[in-house]
Amino acid sequence: MISLTFNKTIINDIKRINDIISPTYELYIVGGACRDIIMNRIPKDYDLTTNAIPEELITIFSINDIEHIPTGIKHGTISLIVNNRSYEITTYRTNEVYDNAHQPAEVTFTLALKDDLSRRDFTINALAISADDFIRIAQQNELEEDIYPDLDCMNVDRTKNGIYKICVDNFNGVEDISKRIIRCVGDPLIRFSEDPLRSLRAIRFALRYEFTIEYATLNAIYETHHLLDNISKERIRDELNQILIYWIQLSYPIWSDEFCYYYKLVSFVVKRVIPDMLMAATVAQPNPYHKYDLFTHSMLTVYEVGLSYPYNRNTSILEEEIISLILAALFHDLGKMVTNEFDHKKLIFHYYNHASHSVKMSEVILKDLKYSNDVIDDVLQLIRYHDSEIINTVPSIKRWLNKLSLDQLNKLCRLQYADICTHIERDSVEYRLKWTSIYHTATKIISDKEAFSLKDLAVDGHTLISWGIASGPIMGKVLDEILQLVIDDKIKNTVDNISSYLISNGYISEVVC
Repeated sequence: MISLTFNKTIINDIKRINDIISPTYELYIVGGACRDIIMNRIPKDYDLTTNAIPEELITIFSINDIEHIPTGIKHGTISLIVNNRSYEITTYRTNEVYDNAHQPAEVTFTLALKDDLSRRDFTINALAISADDFIRIAQQNELEEDIYPDLDCMNVDRTKNGIYKICVDNFNGVEDISKRIIRCVGDPLIRFSEDPLRSLRAIRFALRYEFTIEYATLNAIYETHHLLDNISKERIRDELNQILIYWIQLSYPIWSDEFCYYYKLVSFVVKRVIPDMLMAATVAQPNPYHKYDLFTHSMLTVYEVGLSYPYNRNTSILEEEIISLILAALFHDLGKMVTNEFDHKKLIFHYYNHASHSVKMSEVILKDLKYSNDVIDDVLQLIRYHDSEIINTVPSIKRWLNKLSLDQLNKLCRLQYADICTHIERDSVEYRLKWTSIYHTATKIISDKEAFSLKDLAVDGHTLISWGIASGPIMGKVLDEILQLVIDDKIKNTVDNISSYLISNGYISEVVC
């Protein structure tokens, strides 16, 4: 018996949809949800497929008062809203004709489920379970609470898994799951020519599940990668993000066989998507503090972001929380390509001011890949300061908090630690303790509500005007001087102490209440 538990609300939703469709038409759970169930994971989305054409579905849903949106009706897809949850239902389709943008240009509906499964990208996604069978199995494993735990994908005995026995599997997807293989349905050259983004998806799935890519499929990825030039930057960016996020969740020892396999896949993607990173592989970094070329160092820094601060593989990493740190790790040293200066006395290269050049080069890349302004700002800020020394004293950390948010300071510490871990052997425990202590100091400053920015001062511009200081440059100078003194604990952050200082230093004659 399957070891999963299912959300009771979802079971009831699918049962309601099935009750109004099944008297006349077929209804199947299809694709990723089936894959996840076979792999003993709770699906986050349930896609449905049927032999009913869109017009028939619209009539059925209208009669039965189910909210529906024709989101992709020309491709046979309708979105259903049941209990405030969205489900997509799509009519069986045969192989589609793709336009130059690699989007389906023509869709032909079919009555055969096998035809629909044959057009899908990978065997692990070409799976289907009838709604009747799903409901029967799921009701035996109900979960009352509305939660989605990510479980270990390989801890189920599939020979005893009820879903395994009833799954429609025309292309040996279940066997490929068992063997941990990513394989295209049919000819991989055709699959990737239809939509070249599938090549990046194959690598993403391999990283996510720690699978290997079948030989013919992998070769087709290398043979068709030039077609990625026709894919929008936004689609490529989204796949790149996920690939890098799954990359840092691996925990293989660096240069182990498993590490090298996935390193090669991720390196291929990075070099293909970001030409500057391909050029980075030509920068040798002949310096006693480095043992890798620039590209390898950058890739290992990204990996160390996850390895040095391990993530729980069973916990999803929110993209918006981590992607800026990953990108900063990837691009932090790009400026070394244009700042290498040979020291004839020491016979080594220096890279003076490389951080500012890295900022400029990274900005071009990030804008080209259509990242949001918020992500770009965060990445560039981390790169700008990645080589700066952070001294763990209260005044020093206050000044850093004046520049960076606590979250950004934490990411900067993590970036610096990941960076140092890829250099010539260092005492990583010592360095980790250093940056951990810095973060603790910062959190205590904030929890104690100590002043580290102008808005924290007991006085503001209005106060100074009332004391006779004119607005303008002089006021800014005075406020900054007060802030630095408060940060250094040379005066207390109170109105009386600040006014006394201003009087004694001739800024004002007296305070009029």
